[in-house]
Amino acid sequence: MTLELFLLIAFALLIGIYVYGRKSLRRTEEPSPVVSEDGECDEACGLKSVCEGKEKEIVVYFEDEELDQYQGRDADSYASNEIEQFKEVLDTLQLKEVAIWLNSLCARGVALPRSLRAQAIALRNEARNLENNK
Repeated sequence: MTLELFLLIAFALLIGIYVYGRKSLRRTEEPSPVVSEDGECDEACGLKSVCEGKEKEIVVYFEDEELDQYQGRDADSYASNEIEQFKEVLDTLQLKEVAIWLNSLCARGVALPRSLRAQAIALRNEARNLENNK
């Protein structure tokens, strides 16, 4: 009985290590999304074709699926309550997630409201500076 319990615990531990390792590996292999200073997808990042739908889209949701309803909208066409939806998501992101979120919006065809671009770009740049100083 004790041996069976030990084997069961060891097996569960190995499964946990395997799953954790796969998640960590996936995070490190994802390309680093780049958004230009004006908040548009940057051609130099190699992901411009993703935003144009030529290749498989890289979409990461941050519990923001409701923003998909704004696909195809112009960045200047949002009402204040719609901008607030974007702001709520942006305010909950960790610094390292901002660039990924911006790229995901681009890949989904959702334009970030122009009024939030300066804040998003500043957060993205802060994350880059922190990463470069490591």
